[in-house]
Amino acid sequence: MRCVSAVLGLFVLAGAGWAQAPPAQPLPAVPRYEDSVEGLEKFMRTVLEAAQKGDERLVYAHTRSLLLPNPREAFAELFGDALQEGYAERYAERRAALYLVLARDLTGIAKAGFAHIRVGRYEEGCSPLADEDQVPVLLARRRPVVLYDVRVLRKKEDKSAAGLRYFLYQDGGFRYLGNITLEQGAPVFGSFEEAAAGSTPGKRLRAGGEHAVKFRSKNPPPTYPQQARDANLQGRVRLLILFGTDGAVKAVRLLSGHCWLFPAALDAVRQWNIEPVQVNGEAVEVVVPLEVTFALSSS
Repeated sequence: MRCVSAVLGLFVLAGAGWAQAPPAQPLPAVPRYEDSVEGLEKFMRTVLEAAQKGDERLVYAHTRSLLLPNPREAFAELFGDALQEGYAERYAERRAALYLVLARDLTGIAKAGFAHIRVGRYEEGCSPLADEDQVPVLLARRRPVVLYDVRVLRKKEDKSAAGLRYFLYQDGGFRYLGNITLEQGAPVFGSFEEAAAGSTPGKRLRAGGEHAVKFRSKNPPPTYPQQARDANLQGRVRLLILFGTDGAVKAVRLLSGHCWLFPAALDAVRQWNIEPVQVNGEAVEVVVPLEVTFALSSS
């Protein structure tokens, strides 16, 4: 999915021909849409049809309704410290202009011929409908808040789509969160923070360069999940692993991976270990990025 608007200013659609400020007349009231897949589909269909007809005021009214009333509070409640530093602050700083950019981007989508809307609704901690890079975001939620995404296709059978993620339903309306990514992933075993609290300051390295690691064991190998095999699903699971001073796994964070694949990767790598790493004669903890590949052809 290609995300066309990410709150951090990575807006790639341009040239839609819309003004940089809404019309001077008051914007129309936005009707209430129900908290459901059908509700968000109806919301997006209204916007796209209005854009195709050149109804700026209706488009602006809807995109303005998507703004989070209190982004700092909302992101803190949803993700705590899991988001990259400053995300909520940047959203708050750009909030006043965000709905104008959303209007421009959605207008670009409409005029480019995208017409078929698909809405994803994510309630569970891990949804098999989610993309590999969405799973860490879903797992990082501090409470079971439903998140949505939207994909718009030219034809129903198209595999490529223009899309926006994520939305939530708050105070009677849909709100746009932006294309959230977790640079440090989501914790799936142990805690990097708790491990740091119990270690000597400065005694943790990230593997690479002169600090290469040597595995003592990569057993057991991951077992291909039968559910994934039956669905002909294959892919990579990217993990960030904290090895302790004894070479054993202390914590694991998920960077990306399908939710039918990453549990099998996690079960295996938790039992792996490395040769302890020393710096100036002292044992140190090591953070190691690791990829586990599930390929049907090699299983």
